[in-house]
Amino acid sequence: MKRLTLIAMSIMIIFSATSCKESKRELEKLAVVSAVGFDLTAQNEYVVTAQILNPQK
Repeated sequence: MKRLTLIAMSIMIIFSATSCKESKRELEKLAVVSAVGFDLTAQNEYVVTAQILNPQK
C-alpha cells in the first residue's frame, strides 16, 4: 500500500511539473520548486517538504 501511494504521488508530481499551460507568465509571479522531500513520521504519516526558489529582479 505504501509503495502504491508513493508511485501515485510521484506520477502526480511528474505530470504537474511538465505542464505547459500559460507559460508566458513572468518569472517573479511563479513559484519554482527546486527540491521535494517525503518523510515518514513515528505515527506512520507522511510529511512533504518543498524548497521553493525566490527569483529576484
